[in-house]
Amino acid sequence: SVAELLGGTPCSFPVNALIACDDPRSAASEALEAVRQGFTSFKIKVGRGTLDEDEALVSAVRQAIGPEMKLRLDQNKAWGVAQAIESIRRLSRYDLQYVEQPVAANDISGLARVRHGVPVPIAADEALGTRSDLSRILDAEASDLFIVKAARLGGLRTALDVARLAHEAGKPVVITSSLECGVGIAAGTHLAAVLPSHPFAHGLATVLLFQEDLAVGLPLPEKGMLSALPGPGLGIQIDPRLASKYDAGIR
Repeated sequence: SVAELLGGTPCSFPVNALIACDDPRSAASEALEAVRQGFTSFKIKVGRGTLDEDEALVSAVRQAIGPEMKLRLDQNKAWGVAQAIESIRRLSRYDLQYVEQPVAANDISGLARVRHGVPVPIAADEALGTRSDLSRILDAEASDLFIVKAARLGGLRTALDVARLAHEAGKPVVITSSLECGVGIAAGTHLAAVLPSHPFAHGLATVLLFQEDLAVGLPLPEKGMLSALPGPGLGIQIDPRLASKYDAGIR
């Protein structure tokens, strides 16, 4: 298996549910359904409206899932530094596990200012695109943990190197998809399986967002857990019918 080739062993690990809608009532309903499916960690996208709207959304989800569940926020670079500090301080009352990439990817100093100005851990996501980015973020003390995406970093080995360097610096990592189909998700599961521990749920449940997927045999999250398949390679096959259906015609 790819996990073994990378030096690990296929295993199971926790993954978060993604609540992707803006309407508080719909978000609460999605969150309740995810609780019924066994998820214990939840991620909400915020920063697309006003702070009042963000708070209504976060409050509705927190009320729906209860106080014991883990809740994280993702701004997708939506805020400036001052706005991020104000917003995170206000939203911190909802017991946030961490906040992901609140400011622009290239604003490392701004990310550091946010980190030191709020009571919630800060995760670097889009800011981490290369090994050099990792060093810059560490030197600036700009992040408490790192979101590692193999596709953005250029492959599994580079992503694993970055994860190991972060671990050596005492920083946890969360393996997350970039909304790839099942092939990319399967690769992410093998990368996650190599990590020595899983203090945070990984963002690899996004295959649930697709109506169809090219991969055959890809495991779905079960009770908030996902597994890397033990067979050779990624452990999946490609459905030739769907591969033909979605062929982009590029040769």
